[in-house]
Amino acid sequence: MQKASRLAPFVILSLLVGGPLNYAGEPASNDRAEPRQAEIAGQGDRSPVDLALSADGQWLVTATETSGSVSLIRTRDRQLTDEVVCGQHPADIEFGPDGRTVLVSGLWSGDIRVLKISDGRLRQVGVIDVGFEPCGLAVSPDGSRVYAGLVATAQVAEIDLKTLRVLRRFDVGRWPRFLTLSPDGSRLAVGCGGDGRIDVIDPAT
Repeated sequence: MQKASRLAPFVILSLLVGGPLNYAGEPASNDRAEPRQAEIAGQGDRSPVDLALSADGQWLVTATETSGSVSLIRTRDRQLTDEVVCGQHPADIEFGPDGRTVLVSGLWSGDIRVLKISDGRLRQVGVIDVGFEPCGLAVSPDGSRVYAGLVATAQVAEIDLKTLRVLRRFDVGRWPRFLTLSPDGSRLAVGCGGDGRIDVIDPAT
């Protein structure tokens, strides 16, 4: 799993795909539960705030804050294959280790959305309510857990991705916006901007 810099995702996106994007899909049928790219397209500025590249390099996903959507880009031909509405003000986006599971935090909607990539489309398979202002996410190496920084309550939520339930919450410093796990999953580092510190946690305890 590779994560690009958060500083200027729209610049990195241009560099990764090497040119303008083209939309490869046909407008979706009316029976889909979520609005797709055709309906979102008229909203203008999307404000991309985060992106992630799959481990095999085949797929790039972007979280676009203003439109409240996630875009799926096939890197080999720079095709925008899908775009779906995904919570309110998505803040962070991560791939699971399988390269087909995508997790998105909804800052204003207070949830984590679980998406699957299938045949060049994004399909929502779950929503986990975690409370207001989830931001940074970190996925365990085996894909069984995701950790979410909860800015409003200065906590981190540990979520079981099989049952889609919050297992526990633990207190950290203020504004836990950025999370990362060590490669073996034994240490979770949490950037707490409100306190100017990094909390390091053993998830097993």
